[in-house]
Amino acid sequence: MEPREYQLMYALEKDHWWFVGKRWAAAALLEALEPIAGPRLDLGAGTGALLEDHLRRGPALGLEYDPLAISLARQRVGPRLARGLSHALPFRDNCAGLVTMMDLLYHQGVDVAATLAECHRVLRPGGFLLVFDSAYQGLMGPHDRAMHGARRFARQGLCLRLERAGFTIVRATYRNSLLAPAVIAQRLLAKWLEKLRGPGAEAPASDVARPPEVLNRLLLGVMRLEARWLRRHDLALGTSVCVLGRKD
Repeated sequence: MEPREYQLMYALEKDHWWFVGKRWAAAALLEALEPIAGPRLDLGAGTGALLEDHLRRGPALGLEYDPLAISLARQRVGPRLARGLSHALPFRDNCAGLVTMMDLLYHQGVDVAATLAECHRVLRPGGFLLVFDSAYQGLMGPHDRAMHGARRFARQGLCLRLERAGFTIVRATYRNSLLAPAVIAQRLLAKWLEKLRGPGAEAPASDVARPPEVLNRLLLGVMRLEARWLRRHDLALGTSVCVLGRKD
């Protein structure tokens, strides 16, 4: 990601509707599995908000490669963060009860098949892998370049990738469904405007920004409703795809 995106993430992810909603959705999908047997690993931990949530529930460790992200995350979680690559995890076999990956497979430089194989290796038998990632390849645009994104996923395609790595699919759903029409329209408009203007010299910027407080509260309400639904039901569309797999 561009350095400014890590700075934005650190500043916003504790109360911004998008980041908070993602963590609520993760908690909803994991609720039925609690208590998790074994330590939790958060791969691509970014600036540390999800890892901080994991640490409240038991032993946990994060993995991140970007030095700026690590320095920011350590202000939240201290030393519970290692530097490394997802396709060569510095962890022993069968050591974890849960692995989470939030928008990691999406990024440039990530070997998807090798990363999933490493997740399978480090999980205990019966352990779980939770993957959240960006949906719909047709939405690739300026936001994705700022985030150094390389690919987006459909639910079926992401499930197939986990199955090939040896996982049994437990849940597969989309999220951010109620707001999906507005987000999709915004992304398609950004692509059209960029094509109209032609390539520029400035660095690309993501869609991430601090909304007005009233709007943020409203959107947090939407995220809360979706998280409640996800406790027991799947969603058929959305701008993020979420898959929960088990190592048998």
